[in-house]
Amino acid sequence: GLRIRVTDLVSAPYVEITLAMMRAFGVEVAKEGDVFVVPPGGYRATTYAIEPDASTASYFFAAAAVTPGAEVTVPGLGAGALQGDLGFVDVLRRMGADVSVGADSTTVRGTGELRGLTVNMRDISDTMPTLAAIAPFASSPVRIEDVANTRVKECDRLEACAENLRRLGVRVSTGPDRIEIHPGTAAPAGTEIR
Repeated sequence: GLRIRVTDLVSAPYVEITLAMMRAFGVEVAKEGDVFVVPPGGYRATTYAIEPDASTASYFFAAAAVTPGAEVTVPGLGAGALQGDLGFVDVLRRMGADVSVGADSTTVRGTGELRGLTVNMRDISDTMPTLAAIAPFASSPVRIEDVANTRVKECDRLEACAENLRRLGVRVSTGPDRIEIHPGTAAPAGTEIR
C-alpha cells in the first residue's frame, strides 16, 4: 500500500477526480486527516466514460457570456461532472450570464449584462486566465483571489494575464495571490499579445 501526507492541498477537485477514477477501477482510497491511504492490490478493468475538459470548455462558456444572445452548450459535462473547473459557470452566473446545468450538459447564454465581482478561485484556478480575459467587459472591477499557485505553472499566469491586459490599455493591479481588473472604457488599440 501507500500513505501520502498532503500538507497544503490546492485545487482539491483534481484530487477528487483521481479518487473517483481509482474507485471506478476498484481501488478505494481512505482519507485519515491529511493522509491518503491507498490499499495494496491493483485495478480491475472497466468501461470508463471520459468527460470533456472543463478547463477548455471555460473559453467557450466565456465567449457566450460576453456576447448578448449567444449560447454555448457542452454535452457530456453536466451536474454529475467530476471536474471542479465546471464551477467556472457559477462565476459566470454571478456575473449575469444565464447558466443551465443539466444532467448531461451545461449551457451558458449571454444576457448582455456582465457585472464585476470578487471571487475566490483557489479550487478552479486553471480558469483564472479565462475570467481575466473577459473581465474588461464587466461593468465594474473583477477581483480574483487565492490564486498564488497560478504563479508557478508553465509561467507566472497571474503576471502574464496582467501584462497582456495592460498592453490592451486595461487597468490592472496584482498582489501575491490576486489580480484586480477594471472595466475597459474604450475599444483597445491593437497590440501584440505575448
